[in-house]
Amino acid sequence: MVAPVLARMLGVHQDKQVQKALAQLKLAFDNLERLRPSISKEVLTQMFELVVSSKNPSVSALTPPSVAALVATQRRDAAQSNQAHPR
Repeated sequence: MVAPVLARMLGVHQDKQVQKALAQLKLAFDNLERLRPSISKEVLTQMFELVVSSKNPSVSALTPPSVAALVATQRRDAAQSNQAHPR
């Protein structure tokens, strides 16, 4: 999951130092994926969880609009469920 994004980013950035760093990062993720195929999913899941749950506006602003809408829907549904079935 991560490697294709990094590969695409390599073609976008013209700065040689950025390209070198992205290439190193891609190689590291490629190696990780060989050792532990689920690592990309784990990293991305934890990043999304951090972004979505963060109280820091600079971090929560990174939430893609579609994810923010999904989270808002889930929270609204949970609140309605709690009102219908109080503990």
